[in-house]
Amino acid sequence: MEHKSDPIAVDAYLETLRQDRRHAIEWIREQIGSIWPGIQERISDRIPTYLLDGHPFLSIADRKNYIALYIVPHDLLNVFRTELRQYDHGRSCIRFKKLDPPLMALIERIIRYTGSQLSTSRYFKDPAEGTAELAGAEKQSDR
Repeated sequence: MEHKSDPIAVDAYLETLRQDRRHAIEWIREQIGSIWPGIQERISDRIPTYLLDGHPFLSIADRKNYIALYIVPHDLLNVFRTELRQYDHGRSCIRFKKLDPPLMALIERIIRYTGSQLSTSRYFKDPAEGTAELAGAEKQSDR
């Protein structure tokens, strides 16, 4: 199944956000696009979602009290386990209220690393499993 990019839908999503949140999500969006120029962008489960080589890769969501960056192949976050201790995070996401330089550098490294290692993730072979995990994480985050 081919996934089409839909940056217009993502732009519409961004227009609904407070300015500070929009700027943070736009920065992450720019990083994803500059690191992975062939990335596909669309709205999935009402949030911007990115597919790399047709596989679910990242999602970004504006939540009531924070912004969440979801890493679909969350097993790849294990490499960053020590660095993530200082941030609010779950098994598949990093939650933050604002970006600061250390967090920006970490997010950039996570985007670069997880994309380059996507084929080693267990979700590479079964992207539906990763998508189901993401949906579950979103439901828990909304509580």
